[in-house]
Amino acid sequence: MRLVIYSAMVTAYRPQAIDTTVEADRHLFSLLAQRTNEQRMAMTVRYTQGGLAMSLGGLKQRFGHLDNQAFAHKVAQAWLGEHWPVGFEPKGDPMTWTQDSIGLARRLHALFTHLGIQYYVRSYALFACSRTEVGN
Repeated sequence: MRLVIYSAMVTAYRPQAIDTTVEADRHLFSLLAQRTNEQRMAMTVRYTQGGLAMSLGGLKQRFGHLDNQAFAHKVAQAWLGEHWPVGFEPKGDPMTWTQDSIGLARRLHALFTHLGIQYYVRSYALFACSRTEVGN
């Protein structure tokens, strides 16, 4: 006879989703534990950006008739809710709202190229050098 002992904490555990079993969650957590902190952070960033993009798509579908400023206000209102800072006026565009790193990289590339600034991208950081720094 095989004896399996579960602690009170394990038996009280509820899966992360209604269609997931405890065993599936345990397997997922063991796979996540094998990832490095950098890999887990990258996953978190992707999921967050995906959620923001999905939210933004739904807001565009529902409030697409609004002009840019009114739409920015609606997005900020939906995302900030009761945490709206006094005097806050939302600005920018959807690329900055969702923290789209590829879109930002495209903008920075165009800007740096236009200004003649040499740069390189390493991992999640951008390094730019002025002409005098490059020559030394």
